[in-house]
Amino acid sequence: SLLTHSLARSLARSSPSALHTMAAEKVAHELLTIARDRGCEDSAWEAIFEHLRAHPAALARPAVRKMNLLHQAAYWGHLIGVKGLLDEFHADPGELTGDGMDMDAATVAAAEGHHAVAALLREASEAKAKPEAEAPPEAEAAAVAVAVAEAPPAAE
Repeated sequence: SLLTHSLARSLARSSPSALHTMAAEKVAHELLTIARDRGCEDSAWEAIFEHLRAHPAALARPAVRKMNLLHQAAYWGHLIGVKGLLDEFHADPGELTGDGMDMDAATVAAAEGHHAVAALLREASEAKAKPEAEAPPEAEAAAVAVAVAEAPPAAE
């Protein structure tokens, strides 16, 4: 058909990075459909994780979708899905839905009555918000002690 021929010509002119982006978006759509339709099933998340390992860029929510994978896991209250997305794939717990409601994953979970999942997501969001350079007080005190011990004696 004319559409197929036009698409083929467009793809032929596309750069490798554009093709990679289009492929990742296609996989993202497929994974989001699985999460939307079967997000309560462990096997669905196992399949999603397997595909994400092969296509990490598919974690990104396509612009036309309302929810990302973490929102879907939160919606279903699927703890394994949420933990896997946070721990292995470093999903952003603060990313907002694209439906004008602007809900983070914790809010989605809470709205569906999944309070334990919402608490985990809030904790992850707070941990991500803290700057990594912020050292614990013990480490700061130890660094000061080393600096004092290594300082040359003051001239009198």
